[in-house]
Amino acid sequence: MNPNNCFYCTEEYKDYMKEVAILAHSRVYLNNEQEYPGRCYVVLDIHKTELFQLDDEKLAGYMKDVAKVAQAIQHVFSPDKINYAVYGDIDSHIHFHLVPKTRAGKMWGWPFELTGEEGKKKFLTEEQYQSIIDKLKAHL
Repeated sequence: MNPNNCFYCTEEYKDYMKEVAILAHSRVYLNNEQEYPGRCYVVLDIHKTELFQLDDEKLAGYMKDVAKVAQAIQHVFSPDKINYAVYGDIDSHIHFHLVPKTRAGKMWGWPFELTGEEGKKKFLTEEQYQSIIDKLKAHL
């Protein structure tokens, strides 16, 4: 994939997520759809499509960023578990989905729904998004 056609490199993502922070090896975004409160993406700061393409330093640094974001989500939302998902079939730029889940919540014990059920998606006000972003930033 050419970075010129990449969802993350061309900034097409801006319709689907809000920037939370820029970390040492990644950019962090809050998913606009918040059926799983606190769901974020951790996007590698360079265009690569496979983890094995990274040198040891970059790989370790990126994984530290992923862990740091997960810890911030844990502090803010107190989920029972954070699911980590890496796909890339369509958007192959390396990125992790961090999805906080609760035992009483949707899809416990199963993979989360990537896009959410149409008509049941949960969108917030700009003020609510900003509140979450501010809380996450305080722990990053």
